[in-house]
Amino acid sequence: MKKKLPVVMILAVIVMAFCLVMVTVSGKKVSKIQKDLEVERYNRMSAEERLDESLSKIKALQSDIANAQNQAQGVGSVLEQQKTVVSNLKSELDKVMALNAKLEQDLKNATSAQQEQIQPPIEGSGPK
Repeated sequence: MKKKLPVVMILAVIVMAFCLVMVTVSGKKVSKIQKDLEVERYNRMSAEERLDESLSKIKALQSDIANAQNQAQGVGSVLEQQKTVVSNLKSELDKVMALNAKLEQDLKNATSAQQEQIQPPIEGSGPK
């Protein structure tokens, strides 16, 4: 029985040493896993913050685009109104120019008719 006691003690010491090694290795693994988890959480939080910032920038840009489109539509309608005004003015100018040409022709005709009435035909220069 005395021989069995040292063998059992040696086995107990070996088992305890093995358990101590396993606890140390497991502790290191758990520590590494916790550190990796902490890094992952930090990266996730950073990514979520950047996502929130990006989303707010996108919303601001979409608002700017909507404002720019509204301004462009306003400018487009003003441009169309100006085109209409220019077209109307051209039409009126054409009418005025045609009327002016007609009036100038009427004035020439009237002045030549008036001069013919004022100056009697010279005898001998007319048809015989």
